[in-house]
Parts: sequence; C-alpha cells; structure tokens
Amino acid sequence: MTFIPRPTHDPEPGLRRRVRAYRGALPGVDLYCPADRFARRGLPHWLGEEGLGISVRSGRALTRALAAGFPPARILSHDGRPAERVGRVVLTRASDVLPAAVRVPRGARQRVVLSVTALPGLRRLLSQPRLELAGLYCPGVPAARVVELLVRVHDENGVSVRELHLGDSLVTETLTVLTRLTAGRATHGLAVPRLALEPC
Repeated sequence: MTFIPRPTHDPEPGLRRRVRAYRGALPGVDLYCPADRFARRGLPHWLGEEGLGISVRSGRALTRALAAGFPPARILSHDGRPAERVGRVVLTRASDVLPAAVRVPRGARQRVVLSVTALPGLRRLLSQPRLELAGLYCPGVPAARVVELLVRVHDENGVSVRELHLGDSLVTETLTVLTRLTAGRATHGLAVPRLALEPC
C-alpha cells in the first residue's frame, strides 16, 4: 500500500509528486488543493494539467482564483456565501441554506456539498429550486458512520448521495471508506458515491 506522508511546507515539485501519488493510489477520486497554499506566488499552471480543483475559504481567495483564470466549475468554496457561482459550495450550518439560495440568480442552480453538521437543513435544501445537493462533507467521520448517514439520507429523503467529500483524509482512511461503501452497496442497495479529497 502506498504511504503518503502529510505535507508540511512542500516546495511545489514535492506537492506535485504528492498529488500524483494520490492519483495512483486512488484513481477516480477528485482532488482539490487549497488556494491559500499559493496565495503569495499565484496559482501554478500545473493544477490544470493535473486536472485538480481548488478549494477556497474566503471571498479574497475566490477573487484571486477567478482573476488567474481558474475554471469556476473546478472551485470548491468553503465560504457559504460566495460572491460568484462556483462548482460547489460547502454549507456547514442548516441556517446557511436559505441565504445561499437567495444569492443564486433566477434560473440558475448552485451545487451544494452539505456538511454532516448541517443535515437538519437537508429538507430545506431539497425544497430550494436554485440549490442542488451535490454531496455530503464528512471529514473525520468514521467509515461505518458514513454508510449509516447515506442510508438515513436515502430512507428519510428519497435521495442518493452522489459525492462524499472527506477533507484531508489519508489514503488508508479513504480506502477504508471505499470498502465500507462497497459493502453498503451489497447490503443496502446504495450507489457508491464519487469521493473527493483535499490532501494538499
């Protein structure tokens, strides 16, 4: 099994090697690099070459990313009220749902990744025509608990979760989640969601 140490302050070549190691160990998993890592020197061109997304945590970081020409569709915003439409917005509180919907232009839809801390707001989210549930944000949640959450969401709301965002989960932790999800597919008839990580 590939061991990939957590980064400290990797120089750019080391970070790129780390990304490729994740790609090799976890094919098909979406990877996002925090934009704050590149705040001083700007977004490197190789992010696009490697097919990576970026995650932003402030309006300033989002503005810098868009000004650098980074595709909005590949941006994951942890700022629940981004000034611009992006690929996905993470909502961490149930009370964030309505304000997020209000900011979406009429006739458009914004994909939302709902944190497990905001699950009480799921039905409200599903009732908003301008919001679309893209997945759940559950970093640090034990693998067995992840499957329980997917079953609960499906049974109580009639929807299947298409994406699971696991934060900076290690390869071994992610493989454990994948094993549990595969077992859950056999036991509960669940579709295996696409996984996303922020390992950089």
